[in-house]
Amino acid sequence: MRRRAFAARAAWIRYAVVAVVTAVVVAPIAGIASDRFTDVPDTNIFHNDIGWLADNGVTLGCNPPANDQFCPSDVVTREQMAAFMRRLATNKVVDAATAVTADDADTLDGMDSTAFLGVGGKAADSDKLDGMDSTAFLGVGDKAADSDKLDGLNSTDFFQYGGTVPAFETIVGAVGTGETATGVGDTTQEAVSFPVKMPGNLTAHVIRSGDPVPAGCSGSVSAPGASPGNLCVFIDYENNISSFGFYRSDGVNNVTSPYGGQVYAFSAGAGNFEFAGTWAATAPLLIILPPPFSADDALGSGS
Repeated sequence: MRRRAFAARAAWIRYAVVAVVTAVVVAPIAGIASDRFTDVPDTNIFHNDIGWLADNGVTLGCNPPANDQFCPSDVVTREQMAAFMRRLATNKVVDAATAVTADDADTLDGMDSTAFLGVGGKAADSDKLDGMDSTAFLGVGDKAADSDKLDGLNSTDFFQYGGTVPAFETIVGAVGTGETATGVGDTTQEAVSFPVKMPGNLTAHVIRSGDPVPAGCSGSVSAPGASPGNLCVFIDYENNISSFGFYRSDGVNNVTSPYGGQVYAFSAGAGNFEFAGTWAATAPLLIILPPPFSADDALGSGS
C-alpha cells in the first residue's frame, strides 16, 4: 500500500525534490526550459526547474510509455529518489559522481587562501575573539569555569539513572500519518518514539476526540498529561478510521517498551484515511528489590 503524507502538504513534496536536486547543480541552466510535460504549464513556479530536469535526463516522466506528464503533485518514493540522484550523477550533469574539485578551490575572490593567513600558515589572530586572547574566556585548568553547568545547574541535575527519564517526569510529542485504503480494514501506523529511554514499560491509551479521558491520563490534545507509568495519545484529527490501537515491537498490545511503540488505525472504507494527535508519557518509579535472602547467606557455607 503506497504511503501518503497529509493532503495539505502532499502537493508540495514532489516540488520540494525538484528544488533540492536543482539547488545542488553548479552549472547554469542553458536557455529556456522546454514545455516537456503537459501537466506543468508556464504558470507553474517550478516550470523551468522541472523542464531542466527533463532536458538533462534526470526525470523521464511518470506515465510510460508516453511520459508526457510529470505528476507534480505526487509524492516521491525512495526508489524514485534513487533514480533521480543516479541520473544526476551518471549523466554528468554535475561532477557529483567523480567528486572533481573546482580549479580555483583554494582561492577566494581570485586571491590565494594563504593571503588571508598570518605567519606560520595560520590566521594572525586565530587565537583571539573580538581582539581578546582565547584564554581570557577560560577558567582554571583550560576549561570554562561553568562548562559543566546549564543556567547554574550541574548537567547531572537534568537526567539521572544512566540516561533514562527521571521518575515522575513527563515528556510530550506529536504523532500522525495517513495512507490510501483499498477497502475496510486496511491499517496505517505511526511510531511514538521516546527521545530519552523510559525506566520501564508504560500502559498505553489511545483517546479519540470526544471520548472520556481514562484513568492514568489527564488534559487534552492541546495540553496532554499522563500519570506515572502511562502513555496517553490524544487524537485531534481523524478521517475514514474505524478504530485505533497501540502495540510495542514484540506485538504486545496497549503496552510500550522503554523506547515507545506504534499507534495503529483501521480504515472504515476505501480512500484516504489518516489521523493526527499529541501524546504525553510519564516515567514510573521503579523500586529494585535486592535478591532473596537465604539461610546459607546467614550461616555461611564454609566447610
